[in-house]
Amino acid sequence: MKRFSAHYIYCNPQQIIKKGVVELDAKGEVVSLFSLNDSPSEIHSTEFYNGIIFPKLISEKDLKGKIGQNIFDVLNEEYKLKNANIALGELSQLYLLEGLDLINSKITAGTSLTQLL
Repeated sequence: MKRFSAHYIYCNPQQIIKKGVVELDAKGEVVSLFSLNDSPSEIHSTEFYNGIIFPKLISEKDLKGKIGQNIFDVLNEEYKLKNANIALGELSQLYLLEGLDLINSKITAGTSLTQLL
């Protein structure tokens, strides 16, 4: 099992998990989605990232054109076009946005995109 955690897990516009965890099996299939707020203790072997984990919705090039915009508005807009999500029982490509202004939910010049899986 692999577990990835971040300030937010953006599954789709209706499911954004604060302090979220995505748990994957050996094939890369999502077996669990939950918030650390619902867990009585930290879970062993969970990789925590400072940012937002999400499905493949936006490219690094497109991200640079969105500086100053609300990240959730951008992800919601891209979701409407690509309809990619993180869902139980599905194989998932996970990406990480780091260097965001998480207090104001804004994309900054230092925001970067990394593929996790």
